[in-house]
Amino acid sequence: MNAMQLQDEREELPLHASLADPCLNSMTFLNDIAGQYPDAISFAPGRPIETDFRIDDIGHYLHRYVEHLTQQKRRPESAVITQLFQYGPSEGHIRGLIAEMLEKTDGVICRPEDIVVTSGAQEGMILTLRALFADPRDVLLVPQPVYVGIIGAARLLDIRVETFDVHDQGVEISEIESKIQTLEAAGDKVKALYINADFCNPTGVSLPLSQRMDLVWLSHTYNFTVLEDNPYGIFGAASAIKPTLASLDRNGRSVAYLGSFSKTLFPGVRMGFVVSRRLAEALTKIKSMLTLNTSPICQAVVGGVLLECKGDLRLHCESRIHFYQNNLKHLLHQLEVAFPKGSPLRSQITWNRPDGGFFLVLTLPFTVNLKQLKASAEQYSVLWTPMEMFYSPPRESNEIRLSFSYLTPEQISEGVSRLRNFIKECVAVHAPETAAAS
Repeated sequence: MNAMQLQDEREELPLHASLADPCLNSMTFLNDIAGQYPDAISFAPGRPIETDFRIDDIGHYLHRYVEHLTQQKRRPESAVITQLFQYGPSEGHIRGLIAEMLEKTDGVICRPEDIVVTSGAQEGMILTLRALFADPRDVLLVPQPVYVGIIGAARLLDIRVETFDVHDQGVEISEIESKIQTLEAAGDKVKALYINADFCNPTGVSLPLSQRMDLVWLSHTYNFTVLEDNPYGIFGAASAIKPTLASLDRNGRSVAYLGSFSKTLFPGVRMGFVVSRRLAEALTKIKSMLTLNTSPICQAVVGGVLLECKGDLRLHCESRIHFYQNNLKHLLHQLEVAFPKGSPLRSQITWNRPDGGFFLVLTLPFTVNLKQLKASAEQYSVLWTPMEMFYSPPRESNEIRLSFSYLTPEQISEGVSRLRNFIKECVAVHAPETAAAS
């Protein structure tokens, strides 16, 4: 059999339908395009800044955790070696430290046994969805636009997804309740609702306190689980921080809290967690069959950080919070400079003003897609993310997501200048079409 025949056989192999879904390409797209245009200034990836990453920190925090085990916990070296080098418990071995951190940093009070340590928040989504969705008529509600990871996880598990809108003022609780009632009238069941309540990806929007309380009330009333994903909540001014939904769910009945150390520490640690009193045991069983356990070495590094900052991650991230806040202010200022009030372009362009996080959204007078992104990269050396990628199914959009986390202020200034030139050309090209249509 020659190479051509082997290729033909591979092409005919039937694969799961989810693999054809565009959202499964989205997770790697932003990294790939940055690699294709290495000289471009990129507002595309939601990465943390690398300027305070130091190789020596990994060893320092690992040593700090080992010191804790041997001196505070008085464990012999042989036991520490077993813990770090061998397979570990599926639920994780730093749950006590995470519980302390959650109370101090997020206002979430829980027991260590309510926590399952995961290989990033993405695994937490897979575990939680697999545990909750037992019937083909179970439905997952998600906002539009939304982080594509939750859509991809649902597709892989053959879970039906229904949507509701998110806007600058948050969500419409009446719309969500009406959607739930319509589904129930048809014999379906809303089993879970996914929400990123703080500086959400992709829009940067945060929910007001009243909407948070109403969502918890809805979950109690209609008996579904809220999947609260909170990777960005720490990156706001102290005055902008609102109670998490998990902290408002006083008896732990309805909210499964998804957390990650990718943004607060570094993505390479690949560690997150799920907090749920009702689901922890089930999640542990599923994880034991999926990834067995989260890397003990990675847990030790995170444990060392939590020990050193005494569970106060805002203290640990103080310089980073300051950096991202300054970057957000700088980006907003540069947009004002590039598109000043009273100018022809400004009358056609708007943007939102988040209080924190990594992202904001720019609304343009023309449709943007991957074709425009490629032109922006090739002709103006500036990258951004078309918002069509955050809808399911993908739909036309005239919005782009700008990430300000991975750039220096100087790069932001230059990037906005390049973006302005790109937008000016696109507006000029579309002007005759608009005139003809009118």
